[in-house]
This record gives sequence, C-alpha cells and structure tokens, in this order.
Amino acid sequence: MSALDRIPPVPSAAALDAPTSSISCPPVSVSRPTSRNLALDVFRGLALVTIFINHMPFNPWYWATPSRFGLSDATEVFVFISGCVAALAYGRRWLRDGWKRSTGRVATRIAQIYAAHLLMFAVLLTLCVAGNRLATGHDYVQDLNLTYALTHMREAALGLMTLTYVPNYFDILPMYLVIVAMVPVILAIGRYSARLAVLVPLALYALAHLYRWELPAEPSSDRSWYFNPLCWQLIFFTGFAFGAGYLRVPRPRVWLLALCSFTLAASALIEYGATYFGNPHLNSWRNALAPYADKSHLDLLRIIHFLMLAYVVSCALRLPRLHKLLHSWPARQLARMGRNGLSMFVLVMIGSYVGGMALDVWGRSPLPVALINLAGLSLMMMSAAALERYDRWAHQANSQTSRPQPATAEPSAVPLTA
Repeated sequence: MSALDRIPPVPSAAALDAPTSSISCPPVSVSRPTSRNLALDVFRGLALVTIFINHMPFNPWYWATPSRFGLSDATEVFVFISGCVAALAYGRRWLRDGWKRSTGRVATRIAQIYAAHLLMFAVLLTLCVAGNRLATGHDYVQDLNLTYALTHMREAALGLMTLTYVPNYFDILPMYLVIVAMVPVILAIGRYSARLAVLVPLALYALAHLYRWELPAEPSSDRSWYFNPLCWQLIFFTGFAFGAGYLRVPRPRVWLLALCSFTLAASALIEYGATYFGNPHLNSWRNALAPYADKSHLDLLRIIHFLMLAYVVSCALRLPRLHKLLHSWPARQLARMGRNGLSMFVLVMIGSYVGGMALDVWGRSPLPVALINLAGLSLMMMSAAALERYDRWAHQANSQTSRPQPATAEPSAVPLTA
C-alpha cells in the first residue's frame, strides 16, 4: 500500500450536506455545509489568470503559463469546472424545487451569458475602433475579424443577436450558452439513469465528429464556430457527472499516478516551444499528434491529457501539506475570482486585449511587459473583491426584504415575501 492510499479522503461539501443532497464533488474540506467547493473556485480562478495572460496579443508571459506544457489548456479547466459547479448549483435546486423551477434558473443563467456576450462584443468593438487611432500600426478591427460588423452593420447585428455571427475571440460564451441549455435535459435523464446521463453526452460527441456537425459563425462565409459546443459539451458534462455523483473520482493508485505523470511529462516535452522548436524529432512527433489534438472539436488527446492532469491534481490535494495551500493568500485571491466566473471572464477578455494595446504602445521589453501584466492581475483581484462585496450586499438586502412584514391595521395588508 502506498502513502497516497493510506491518506483518508477529505470530506467533500456534498458529503457534509448529505441529508439534503446526493451531489458529490472532488475532495475539499469545508467548515460548514455549502454549495461552494474551494478547490474548484481556486482552479477556476487560476484558469482565468491563464486566459488573461494567453489572450494578450504577443505577450511574452504566454510561454510561462501552464497551458504551454501540455495538449490541453485553461479552456478545458474552465469548462470542466463550470460543469462541476453547475451540478452543485442546479442539482440541488432540482432536488429542492423540481424540474420546472430549476429549468427557470437555467434560463436565467442563459440570459445572463447572452447579455454578457453582447456587452463584451460592444465594448471590444468600441475599443478596437478607438485603438485604430493609436499610432501603433495595428488595425485592431481587422485583428479581431470585426470588419464585417462595420461594413455590414444590419447583417452583423442580426447575426450577432441570433449567434450566427461569432468572431473567433467571442466564441467561448456562445459555446457555453449552448451547453448550459442542455443542463435540464441531462438532469432529467440523470433522475432516472445516471449511466444514461453519462452516455448521452458521449454519444452526442461521437455523432458530432462522425457527421461533422457545425454551427455557422459568419453570414458571408462558411466559417463555423471555433469552439464547437456539440463537442465541448463532453468535457462540461464530464465535470457535471463528477459533481452530480454520476461518476466517482478514481482512488489514488501508484501505477495509475505514475502512468499519468509520465504521460504529462512527455506531453510537456513535446508541447513546450523551447524544446520542440530546435529538436526535429520532437517537432515531428508534435506534428504527428496535431490531427488528434484539435482544439475546435476537442479531440480525444486533449480530453485524455486533461483527465490525467485532473487525476494527478486530485491525488496531490489529498496530501495535507498541499491541501493547506488552498487556504494560502494567493489561493484565496484565485478563489475569489473563481466564485465570480462569468463577470470575471468578461473583464478578463476585455482587459487582456487592452493589455495587448498597451504593449503595442510601450513595447515588449521585460519592464513594460511585467508592469502591464501585473497591473492587469491586480485589477482582476480588485474587481473580484468588488464583485464579492456587491454580492454580499445584495444577499443582505434580499434577506431583509424576504422577512415577513409586521401586520398593519388595514385588513387588506399582507406580508411581503421574496
């Protein structure tokens, strides 16, 4: 028996809430029953930081992010964790409120994602038009493929509203919207068969690959969405299955941990630019694997790499010393970002592109690169803190208005309820 096998599992939030819910999640201890999972929030926050750095055009820090050391990247992390969080959120509402009210909650979330997508498009289009006035030599409108939106405004507006015009930089939220719309169906299926709730997303993924199902991304061409939601739903509902208890996290096994670690190390060697650029053998291996690691359609190598990474991390978090890191100051800042995933994502995507404009103006030498990246990360932390304070204030206000009001002398007076 290995040292890892002797470490008892840390109780999850679901386990502590067992009387009212069958939802389970990766092992993370909490002090009281809660639908939040600290590890999920921390890693979603880390994914947001990685997305910020990676989406800043020609950012030298790009090569230092975890996503440069493997076949999968921060997108898989963000989508998988979003699936886990959706199971914790909507699964409990399903048990408490039933299918109709839970579906209403999902519809509200879809409306929020849709509004966030339109807002992000409007802000970035405005910034690109303003950015073209800078003497940097860059056409920011063309860089984001937004020329169509300015030359065919009516068609672009209709396409934007109907999600048939989706420029590449803006396709993550539409993908997420389509996937979230599937949640009530998977919940209904899982109510009667957990196995079927796992198999349906897998079958949809296989059919999308087999018949090459795509969604149109531009009225003037045959370009399709960069992130195909019919494929990416598999990683979301894999996370959903773990969060809902349809699947269980495998126990730590030395042989499996060694296999995953070796595969991840080999993947890092092949994928990291500093190693494969100057090595023809590694470069040829990378080119040979590329057709099986397509990001747009979430090919199997990306899924396998991510699941191996998730397994290694889940095993590592069983070690008490590493588990304590989840309560460190940096982890608390990441968790705060992760708890406000949608709002922070919009801010990150906008801030990342603004950071790229700043690099175009001030250059990409080490000092301005460090200052701009650190300024962006500081703004992310401050934004997350502000969002959390607002959520706390809104929750307190709702709690006060939901309390029954004292009766008055008027016969028609009734208590106010939320």
